[in-house]
Amino acid sequence: MHRTTWPQLLAASLSLVLAGPLQSQAEGACSRDGAPRAESRAIRMHPTRVEARYGELIAGRQWIAVLSAMEQDAVATFDTLGDGGSAAYVSHQAKLREAIRQMLDSLPRVLDMRLSARAAELQRLEINQFEPSMSGSGQWRLLQSRANGQGLLLTAELRPDETEALCWTARSMSRVLNGVNYETLPGALAHIVNLGREWERYRWNGPVQLLHELALNRLVRVVAPRRGDASYHPPRLDLVALHPFAGVELSRRAGSIRQGESFAIETGGFTVWINDWKQFVGASWVLAYDADGRIGRGPLLRVSKYATAGLLVRKDAGGRSRKSLLLTVDVLRIFKPDASAQLNAQTKGLVGELLSKR
Repeated sequence: MHRTTWPQLLAASLSLVLAGPLQSQAEGACSRDGAPRAESRAIRMHPTRVEARYGELIAGRQWIAVLSAMEQDAVATFDTLGDGGSAAYVSHQAKLREAIRQMLDSLPRVLDMRLSARAAELQRLEINQFEPSMSGSGQWRLLQSRANGQGLLLTAELRPDETEALCWTARSMSRVLNGVNYETLPGALAHIVNLGREWERYRWNGPVQLLHELALNRLVRVVAPRRGDASYHPPRLDLVALHPFAGVELSRRAGSIRQGESFAIETGGFTVWINDWKQFVGASWVLAYDADGRIGRGPLLRVSKYATAGLLVRKDAGGRSRKSLLLTVDVLRIFKPDASAQLNAQTKGLVGELLSKR
């Protein structure tokens, strides 16, 4: 049976005694509520000191000036502790310097963008990587990102001043970058509201899409996906295929205008949205059947839901080509006061009821 000797017990006890203060020190430096040690050589990088020193620039949203000054402060602090520093500290502060420099190199391009577009770019820069976090094993870590899922673990090898220099610098960077991100919120919210309105207009004001048309347009967007910001907006182009509808045909006979019921099918066409999804135009090729079952063919044009008309050509009983104007039932909403009742009738296919009400 293995027996623990007194020297081994003494060494284990000593390691526990030393680990306690080290973990407590990391907790105090990395946690948001950790109070600074006034005698720390890294005190200059504590978030409260940084915010007091650059409060006017932060209030003025002069982010590049603030972060550039913070970088200089961080470099000076790191260099002060660099002589005779632990191996872990030398490695960690070098990586933290590199991350800060990369952020400063990328941020001017993001700040030149409009506010509504900044949030997505800031997310790609992973501005949250500077915020200290706790690992599953109970160790504090920095610079956790998609490229480095583990981040930089703050081990017991680090001295108190070194832990404070790393954590306080990272926390200060995180706070200022959160201010940059917070600035985008009003623009982002306005962008979301505008997107909602665009989708409402697209959904309710456009041509009705049948199930097979919805599937077709969905397939088109899968095969040719939209990129970037366009993927959040409604489609600009929709295809029309085998879309039946009820209509009215107007034709000239014996010097007068005659009207008749018509059942038409848009065999193929398209709809294009314009003016911020407030209007649309479209065109289709149409086959239309009159009351006698004769087939007319021709183009159909749509300019908003109230202006849809087609020009049909068909042969009459004598074999003579006749032209007629095809109007969809929606056009009658312009002239009828009881539009809602008539729309209900339209959905039931009762075109005759519409035509009888003059």
